[in-house]
Amino acid sequence: EGKYNILIYNPNAPGIGYEDMKNFEDAHITVPTQSEEGEQVETPHNIYGTAIENLVVPSKEADNTQASIRSYLHPVVIRVKVEGNSEDVTECSVTIKGVTEAVNLSTGLAIPGVNSPIFGFLYPSDDSYEGLFRLAGIDDQYPSVIYIKVRFKDGTEKIIQHNFSDLIDEIDQQSSDVPLLIEFSIDVQLI
Repeated sequence: EGKYNILIYNPNAPGIGYEDMKNFEDAHITVPTQSEEGEQVETPHNIYGTAIENLVVPSKEADNTQASIRSYLHPVVIRVKVEGNSEDVTECSVTIKGVTEAVNLSTGLAIPGVNSPIFGFLYPSDDSYEGLFRLAGIDDQYPSVIYIKVRFKDGTEKIIQHNFSDLIDEIDQQSSDVPLLIEFSIDVQLI
């Protein structure tokens, strides 16, 4: 019998840091985007869970309270379609700014002010380069911008810059394993 606050989550997901787990209000995860040496790290595995605040158990009988499990990270696929001779492209990398790396587990909301860019590579697939990233959330204190660096055989580079503030609502509502697709095109012949 009694009143309880409950956190349900999958522990030990690779790439996720767990902090203040003994405090319901402050329990949160961090999704570090680079190592202390500044090296890029792999996109973390997903973490699922839910919070039940003030669950009242009236007796010693089993309680049948139901809770919907959801993803705490928002999957986003970034794709660059290459028009022209795609063999001239040797590498595509991405920097995502204006994102936060911390999520409160009891609310599922991003914790602003813990801004850290996400770095990663896009991998070749037919006539495009793409990669999956999991965002902890958007930090409203900073502009939300994707920078894509395209490197060519001759050693030159081109940077595509895209402000994705208009997608913030979609990203915030994205709580399943179905990624939000953000797509770009680049014409190698024009470059």
